[in-house]
Amino acid sequence: MSSLTNRASRLQAGDRSSSLFWRFALLIWGLQWILSSAFGQLELFGAPAWLVPASFWAAMLATAFCLLPLRKNRFSLPLRSTAQGWRMWVLLLLLLFAALLPFIIPGIYLAEFYRTTALAAFYLMLGEPASSKAGKLGLWLILLMAATLVFYLGFAPFLLGVLGGCSLIACAVIIL
Repeated sequence: MSSLTNRASRLQAGDRSSSLFWRFALLIWGLQWILSSAFGQLELFGAPAWLVPASFWAAMLATAFCLLPLRKNRFSLPLRSTAQGWRMWVLLLLLLFAALLPFIIPGIYLAEFYRTTALAAFYLMLGEPASSKAGKLGLWLILLMAATLVFYLGFAPFLLGVLGGCSLIACAVIIL
């Protein structure tokens, strides 16, 4: 109980809106990963090919929509010190890399592995690997990729996309 009150007392009005933005962004992009994987599988059964890019652009619009209320509060990234500042920029670049990778690299298998690797690196940078929840999510994704490479390569695009999206949703629920 005391950790919740300490956390609530540390959050100020700007930090609450920033935290809410990150929660919604993680939820939106987690849902986009799940839908993208599902639409990719449905393409094999005759679904239109434009559904995957449409889910990407819908997630971009939803993220932009979440940013609109923060313009009034002069939204800024929580960069408190230079040591944390570079770390936050690296994390943002990893997120951008993970989101754009399937559109840059052709190949149904490689894109999901690279995207999931970038997401695991994001989780490992977010927290200590063995002690934090984000680190445990990163280790789980690495183990999931290893098992998929060895046993389930044919299911890699669907499996890694859906479970990567679920990990983003879990990150939004658990960590923030």
